[in-house]
Amino acid sequence: MFYRLFEVCQFLESESQLLVLLVFEHLEQDLSDLIERLPKTGMPPTTVQRLARELLTGVDFLHSHRIIHRDLKPQNLLISSQGHLKIADFGLAKTYSDFEMKLTSVVVTLWYRAPEVLLAQTYNSSVDIWSAACIIAEMFSRKVLFPGTSEANQLDRIFELTGRPTAQQWPKRISLSREHFPLRLAKQPKDLCPALCEYSNDLLAQMLSYDLRLRPTALSCLEHEYFQQEPI
Repeated sequence: MFYRLFEVCQFLESESQLLVLLVFEHLEQDLSDLIERLPKTGMPPTTVQRLARELLTGVDFLHSHRIIHRDLKPQNLLISSQGHLKIADFGLAKTYSDFEMKLTSVVVTLWYRAPEVLLAQTYNSSVDIWSAACIIAEMFSRKVLFPGTSEANQLDRIFELTGRPTAQQWPKRISLSREHFPLRLAKQPKDLCPALCEYSNDLLAQMLSYDLRLRPTALSCLEHEYFQQEPI
């Protein structure tokens, strides 16, 4: 392999071509692989807390540099041999302004997609907060929080937690009718993910707010009491 690379370099040099080599760190697995290989006892609470902190620290770094990832999911979170989490795959990432954006709705894998994206509304960096919350819940339970089969079904699964939005909350300019969905009352994340403790339930309840304006920033999440406590 290295011999062939040397030949390519020689050819490009002779042709006065510019060669750019990208060298990436090799990481053994992604978070999805790690979750799949967990024993029935699940991921230790200390590991969940540490990986959640590393995920939100990475998201905070991105947002502080005005970058929105837009495709956070376990497959895009790599785990090193030392057990540290690193965010990868920035193919859908975009820089943003302080204003909410009306961008393409074809972002974020369906199961981790925020309701405002599914409803083709303006959105901001809080879509990453929603995705991060779904991922943290998955680490606790070893299963996807909202495993929708279509965009409408995904919304219905989300409303099982958030409750069906009121008529005032429902987008005005959208063909999908609010009446398409059955009346649902809001629940706590712990109702869908029993493994959550008191503090993680409170954190995810905030991160999974239907109203994107009510979701905390990544930095605020890191300051939540969940990260100040010994895992329960």
